[in-house]
Amino acid sequence: MLVEALRQEIHQANAKHLILVSEIALSASHLSTVSEDRDVAVNEARALRAALEEVELELSTTKMRSAIGHRRLAHIRQFVSMSKQPLLK
Repeated sequence: MLVEALRQEIHQANAKHLILVSEIALSASHLSTVSEDRDVAVNEARALRAALEEVELELSTTKMRSAIGHRRLAHIRQFVSMSKQPLLK
């Protein structure tokens, strides 16, 4: 009886040990997945930030070109309006 009780106790302890090892492995796997997901998210965020910076640069360049274009257009309009004025006599 004592031997059988010890065997049962050892069997239960082994079963608990296997369950704990399985839970630890599952947790480690989950942490690995979370870590990989975080790395992917960080890389995507960096790529989005780089794309945003490119768009901001392009927008500022476009605004600068637009301002230059508006100034040139204003000078052309001024020149045209001056050329339409009658000459002083």
